[in-house]
Amino acid sequence: MSVVRMICSQPSMALSGVRSSCETVARNSSLTRLLSCDFSSSSFRSTSFLWMTPSIVLKNGEPFMAIGTPGGDNQEQTILQGLLNVIEFWPDWYPNLHAALERPRVQTMHFYGSFWPHTAGFNQLNVEATIPDAVYNELKARGHDVSRLRQFGMSGCATAVMIDPKTGNRIAGADPRRDCYAIAY
Repeated sequence: MSVVRMICSQPSMALSGVRSSCETVARNSSLTRLLSCDFSSSSFRSTSFLWMTPSIVLKNGEPFMAIGTPGGDNQEQTILQGLLNVIEFWPDWYPNLHAALERPRVQTMHFYGSFWPHTAGFNQLNVEATIPDAVYNELKARGHDVSRLRQFGMSGCATAVMIDPKTGNRIAGADPRRDCYAIAY
C-alpha cells in the first residue's frame, strides 16, 4: 500500500495566530484530506491574503515532490488540483510532469475584499474550456453560477519538482498558465 503525506505551509485562510498542520493521505488512489487548526488568537478579523504555499509531498516517508504556486486566493486550489493530477492521472502524463500541470482546472472565485488583480465573485465557479461540456452543463443544472474560461485561463501557476520513483531522477514541471519555469538536476 502506498502512502503519500503532504506537508502544507499554511491553512487556506491565513488568520493571524493560526497554527495548523495538514496531512494528505493517499491510499490506493483514494485521497483523504485531514486538516487540524488551533485558533488560539482572538484577532480573527486580521486576515492576510498574501501567503506562500510551497508544499513537500512524502511517499512512504521519503521526499517525493515539492510543489508551489503564486496566485493569492487560488494557491490552495492550484496546488491541490496539481497534486491530484499527478497522483490520480499518473498513466496519462508520466514521465512528462508538464502534462500533469496542464490538465484542465476549476476555480472558485475570490472573497469580496480580496486583492487586486483578482475579481471578486462570491459563490462563483470558473471552469476551463477543456472541461467536458457534460460536466459544465451538469454544474449549471445543479444551480451553480459557472463561467467558462479559455484553455489555461486560470491565474495559478503550479511549479513542481519530483523524484521519479522508477529511476530516482528528478523531474520538473511548470504550468503554462503564467510565466513560470521549473528546473531539476
